[in-house]
Order: sequence, then structure tokens, then C-alpha cells
Amino acid sequence: MPVLPDELALITERVTALRRAKEDAVDAQDFMRAAEIRDAEKAIVRDGVAELDEQTARAHLTIALDMIPPLQARVDSLLALLHHQHGTTV
Repeated sequence: MPVLPDELALITERVTALRRAKEDAVDAQDFMRAAEIRDAEKAIVRDGVAELDEQTARAHLTIALDMIPPLQARVDSLLALLHHQHGTTV
């Protein structure tokens, strides 16, 4: 996973643009517009964090699932060795 995925770069650009617009609205004393922009900014950040969390969870799950077959093979070989040493069958 890249350090700055495209989705994160897009979110950052959108938030930056909204913050500028919010500052302009405050400077113009259009506080209702500034509040609307603030709410939109919060929604974009919230949704972006949720998406990145989901992508991270998927990546972790993929890594964990990829680890299962080699771990199972190692357990099987250790069990076979244990049974061989004690003269038992699997």
C-alpha cells in the first residue's frame, strides 16, 4: 500500500479547498455558509477515514489469510515429527 494512496490525496485536496472556502465565508461574515462548509469538510474527513480503515482491514485480512497455508504446513510437519519420535501414527 503506497504511503499516500490516491484516495488520501483526493481527500486532502478536497479538504484543503473546503477550508479555503470556509475561510472566505468567514471573512465575508457569511457564517451560515461557513457552517455548511465545515459540515461538508467533517463529512469528507469522516468518510475518508472510514474508507482508509476498511482498506487497511482488507490488507490485514489478506496478509493473515496468506499466512495460514504455510503455518498449517509447519504444524503438520511438526505433528508428523512428534508422532514419528513417539512411534505413533497420525
